[in-house]
Amino acid sequence: MNYTTQDDAGAPRACALAVLLSAAALLTGCAVGPDFKTPAPPDVTRYTAHPLSATGAAPGIPGGEAQTFMQGGDIAADWWTLFRSKAISDLVAQAIANNSDLKAAQAALKAAHENTAAQRANYYPTVSAGFSAQRFSQPGTLAPVPSNNAFVYNLFTPQVSVSFVPDVFGLNQRSVEALRAQENGTRYQIAATYTTLASNVVVTAIQEASTQAQIRATRALIGAETRSVEIL
Repeated sequence: MNYTTQDDAGAPRACALAVLLSAAALLTGCAVGPDFKTPAPPDVTRYTAHPLSATGAAPGIPGGEAQTFMQGGDIAADWWTLFRSKAISDLVAQAIANNSDLKAAQAALKAAHENTAAQRANYYPTVSAGFSAQRFSQPGTLAPVPSNNAFVYNLFTPQVSVSFVPDVFGLNQRSVEALRAQENGTRYQIAATYTTLASNVVVTAIQEASTQAQIRATRALIGAETRSVEIL
């Protein structure tokens, strides 16, 4: 006669639990790709090898005080408004509203955002439904299909399908992370395009104003020299 003790009965359960834990550990270890870690920033505090010196002051001239560089200072997004020039502000606004590169970057950002949202949807089940309606008529020489002996009948077929793929190995998670990184990269490209566009417009406007001032000064000198010749 064989007797089974309480400890002997719990042994198979313990073995099954150990197998399940081992399988979970193996599945966790087989995750797709390593976890992303932000790299350490470079050990530098400026672009130049030596600190930049302050500019010399020019007393008696508007804005002629000495200028220095502020490290770590915040710059406003519409920094060109600090010039208090309506002409420059209007030029920048017109360039932003009509620049094709900026519009293309905005469209690329929207597409990247939608791709990330579509990939994130794989975390949830997919549900699809369908419905079809058919009408049949068969000759009286044949036996009718329905039980009520009708020769003309309708057939309605509803259908619902639910599918779900569990992200066991983390493939969908890595795909979402990659698409989110692409979205962030596109967003930074928009910021770079925006900054470059505004800078080019402001620098060009200032250079044009400087050239116009030089032209006016040269014409004034020509007029003064012409009068001097006439007097002589």
